[in-house]
Amino acid sequence: MSKVLFKYILFSVLVLKFAHASLLINYRYQPRLEERGVDSIGYPQVCIRTNTYDAKLDFDGIFKEIAQKHPANELLNEANKYAASGDFGHSWTILFNSPDKWTSWSYRFPISGDIFKSSPLQKNHWADSPSRKFSYQYCVNVKNRDTSVTTVENKYIPEIDATSRDIAGKIYPGVPLSPTQGVYTMATPCVWFAGQIFQKLTGKTVGFEQPFDWKLVADETNQPTLAVLKSMPDAGVVAEFITRKIKFSGGLEGSNPEKVIFTADRNYVLYNNNQILNIAPIENNSYFKTLAADFESIQAGMHHNELIYLFMRSGNISVFDLNKKQFIKKEVSPDSLFSGNPASIKDIPFKDIRTILPAYGNYTNTQWILLRDMRLLEVNFDTKRVTLRDINNSPFSGIVNNLPFNVNEIIAGTNSGGARTLFLTNRRYADLDSSFRVIDKVKKLEEHPIFGRYFAVQ
Repeated sequence: MSKVLFKYILFSVLVLKFAHASLLINYRYQPRLEERGVDSIGYPQVCIRTNTYDAKLDFDGIFKEIAQKHPANELLNEANKYAASGDFGHSWTILFNSPDKWTSWSYRFPISGDIFKSSPLQKNHWADSPSRKFSYQYCVNVKNRDTSVTTVENKYIPEIDATSRDIAGKIYPGVPLSPTQGVYTMATPCVWFAGQIFQKLTGKTVGFEQPFDWKLVADETNQPTLAVLKSMPDAGVVAEFITRKIKFSGGLEGSNPEKVIFTADRNYVLYNNNQILNIAPIENNSYFKTLAADFESIQAGMHHNELIYLFMRSGNISVFDLNKKQFIKKEVSPDSLFSGNPASIKDIPFKDIRTILPAYGNYTNTQWILLRDMRLLEVNFDTKRVTLRDINNSPFSGIVNNLPFNVNEIIAGTNSGGARTLFLTNRRYADLDSSFRVIDKVKKLEEHPIFGRYFAVQ
């Protein structure tokens, strides 16, 4: 096993297994050094790079931890410092006019420390150059796009600066801001600028923010204007988008059952045992387009008969009917769908769902939800009851120790036509038999005989 792979797996295990540990740690992951773009797509091209894992940060936990360490009147400034430290990951965009000619524009925390008077804009900074190590990149040929310095500096950047001032005005109401320059804040850091400038240069979409309830910060700091903000930039989201990280999956029954994978770049992959049937944005499918507005808020999906239960970051549940092609429940509390056993359903941490495990053995009407603390929720569809279990006090107790990976490396699972597939961290998968034993070995996603090519990265 390579040192890079071992480091990646160790990171996944430690962060997930010891969720109670500090979240204010170094999330950087940068194994690659490539001082040119992707030659095969031609020049000029624009690349967005990131140097972290393909995993969202737990900003709820991060802000709570910062709030425990600092008084309320220091919370925003401390959050800015953490954002500027680089420990939460970095993203930057590079324009390659040729393999050895490049330009970059970026936001960086001002050296002066005064975010209101000093511009965050940098050009060709060494930390945003091709010589900086990274984990993943997404490059687009821009031969037919206007990427001239004049257009970038006189049109694109002023537009981005204006948006950053608007956001800063909500975070710091009443503070005088420059009418011409941008503002670096935890809501408009390097990641935010990299995503904004990449989209303007390429005309393509890239994910760089995750939903975030700013009301948590608004209540802590007694600044109600913060509650109008709805997202937080995250280099981990950039990595998830680039790697097409699997969000959730499902499958139908039949002689050649259809299975579907939903990926972080807002696409779905529909396939059967023989071939890919379709790859497209979720907005383009009559079944899935109604998921689009809530897609970033979905933690995991559980498929049973004609219904998909979507577990949202809020802790609520939405229910999508495949036959009706519509939601029949939107963001309802879990106790409106299930009852608890033995405790109240309201005491079960639905906000902390890790993934859905495939059906096991003869439990055809029972499914298991893996929580971030490695406990299981057992969902019985016959009784509509949810039981919170220790994993060692469940049908999985006899098999998890025999798997060639840790159970907390599972990010999604598909059960269809008697076949089971687990999707794992570090872009891997494993096919299982009916006894939950791995068939052959754990493999890389890009090695899958049907959809592997879709998961190849640049």
